[in-house]
Amino acid sequence: MKEIISVSIGNAGTNVGLDYWELLCLEAGIDSQGKFNSLQQNLEPGNYKFFSETSTQTYTPRALFIDTDPQIFSILNTKPLFYPTYTISGTTSLRGNYAKGFSSKYYNNESISLIDASLESLRNIAENSDNFEGFIITHSVAGGTGSSLTSILLNKLSEEYPKKIRTTVSVMPSENNNELLEPYNVMHCMNNLIENADATFSYDNDALNDICRNTLGIENPEFESYNHLIAHSMSSITCSMRNDGSLNTNLSDYMNNLVPYPPIHFLITSQFPLWPLEKTYSPIQYNGFEVVFEVFNTNYFMTKCETSFGKYMAASLQCRGDYVPKDICCAMSNVKIRRRIEFVDWCPTGLKCGIDYKIPEIFPKSEVFKIKKHIFLCCNNSAISDIFNRVLYKFDVAYANKVCLDKLGQEGFDDEILIKDRERINMQINDYEEALKEVEDDEIEV
Repeated sequence: MKEIISVSIGNAGTNVGLDYWELLCLEAGIDSQGKFNSLQQNLEPGNYKFFSETSTQTYTPRALFIDTDPQIFSILNTKPLFYPTYTISGTTSLRGNYAKGFSSKYYNNESISLIDASLESLRNIAENSDNFEGFIITHSVAGGTGSSLTSILLNKLSEEYPKKIRTTVSVMPSENNNELLEPYNVMHCMNNLIENADATFSYDNDALNDICRNTLGIENPEFESYNHLIAHSMSSITCSMRNDGSLNTNLSDYMNNLVPYPPIHFLITSQFPLWPLEKTYSPIQYNGFEVVFEVFNTNYFMTKCETSFGKYMAASLQCRGDYVPKDICCAMSNVKIRRRIEFVDWCPTGLKCGIDYKIPEIFPKSEVFKIKKHIFLCCNNSAISDIFNRVLYKFDVAYANKVCLDKLGQEGFDDEILIKDRERINMQINDYEEALKEVEDDEIEV
């Protein structure tokens, strides 16, 4: 049994994590008290990777919640599903300042105590596992806690658990976000994701907002709607680990199938079909080719990037529901033949597909119509370099105008640190450009 430990950090990470666990409980047949209430006689074996059984025959998530803001206790104390001892809280919010959480002054005091307590809790969860495989960390790259404590924890986990897989579900801010410290928070955090994460499932608020407005018909979407979409996506990421599936049955499969080499580990997700809840008529019955074709439509991508200017290095399709394998295989071949998607020649993994026949669940107050089957895409495309270009642009504007540099200086973040971080982001962009250059060189040789 290769268990997965989930960690939710900061306000955004906690809210996404809570929605994710609500969805997993619905799919496993576990109620809010941790009791198994399904018509099935026993919990499906794959769910033990994510839930542990207590002495009172209830189930609790293998999950840890961390926040500098003590308000996290008021949220989780009302949810008996979770162990109270696996909620780690500080005494005051970082107020959106990465440097404060990561600086030597704060790091030697409250940050280090939070991280030490978190590592101790993670050791306890690991000791109660047979052979845990790794971590899934949910957080925002823009907030003070979500960016700084995630960076510190990833660094510590890489030292303490070097052979365990560290994946993150990372939420990027809107391009129009006007928080003054956000450009610095994002850049520092992205650097740590490059160095210490093995795979990063990327989501950005602009793409989620477009899906809510244009696909689900939500006129004024709020963060709750964004979080629901991310939770649905996370459910699809882990469904083959929990249910009988034929693809990506553990975290190492994602690494082997989707990450060609370490720095290029930022992944894009998509799901089709998505139907608004208020539809009064039956959803269109798409055939296999139409669903496979549309899931590669950037309108459904949960990260905003222009894939027409990029190349796919790898992609996996998770078919959820009653799909016929032969139909999906034919659809995949047709999509590639019609040049809907273009792959690099040097990566052997290509396009893979798996089927999970269990019907996916939705939230009780969902914005999404419950569909008996859909296809989930997780891919590695060089176009994701767009997010790094946006990070650099916003940083350069803030730095040129000396926005909040005095605040960063007070926490020990001088120009040398900022320029070094900028150079690493630029190197990441160059890595993606090199991936495309190799394709062009191959085409010239042919």
